[in-house]
Amino acid sequence: RRESTAGLGARIRGGLRFRLVVCFWTESWPRPIHAADSRRESTAGKYTRMDDGLYKYMVALMEEDKVLSDLREFTMGVPGSHMQSPPEQGKLLSLLVKVMGAKNALEVGVFTGYSSLSIAKSLPEDGKLYAFEKDADKLDIARRYWKEAKVDHKIVSIEGDAKENLPKLIADGLSGLFDFAFIDANKRPQGTYFEQCLKLVKPKGLIVMDNVFFYGKVLDGQANDNITNSIREMNETLKRDPRVDLTVLPVGDGIAICRVL
Repeated sequence: RRESTAGLGARIRGGLRFRLVVCFWTESWPRPIHAADSRRESTAGKYTRMDDGLYKYMVALMEEDKVLSDLREFTMGVPGSHMQSPPEQGKLLSLLVKVMGAKNALEVGVFTGYSSLSIAKSLPEDGKLYAFEKDADKLDIARRYWKEAKVDHKIVSIEGDAKENLPKLIADGLSGLFDFAFIDANKRPQGTYFEQCLKLVKPKGLIVMDNVFFYGKVLDGQANDNITNSIREMNETLKRDPRVDLTVLPVGDGIAICRVL
């Protein structure tokens, strides 16, 4: 049906314009992203949400050493098993150590030894990992698996509070000797661990810190416990610290990779 320009204008003013705009929006702009979609787009870029199925697919793509696999399965029955590094994090730590050709490394917080085993296996035969853990029982488990993996000769295990023991390395003249450090221990004094590791790790070395997301609690306005606040403060400190170049990756519970400048 033919219609005059005036008649069309009246119809637009009467409400057709709204329907046309809606049609343009839904057809020409990206459709709304539903909860079932794994792809995410935002002003910051795009990322893929990790559900259980996709996570299992990712982990299955990467071969896991038998001793590491045995240790991971054993730790599932240990109190606090959620503190164990996941396999993809172990892989990343191993890769970083290999790529940088690290020879001397530090670990603050061993737990049952998954991450330290991942690091030690990637060090050269004459490399050393100084591993700090205050829980004697957990350290005994770690030592057993280090020996089984035949890397125990690379690891110097130090039982006790790392805040007290790291300064001993500094006092022994080991400042600037280390290529790599992994901090995954008590979160409240982690700023102290970081400062101590900065003295021990050489320029161009790496300091890696775990749990920067803290299961998402860093964004929860209702979470004001000491641990969550300590992690928030540490994250902001790393963001502003001119002594390091910071990269944050969504591996495990979020890791901060700090290249010492």
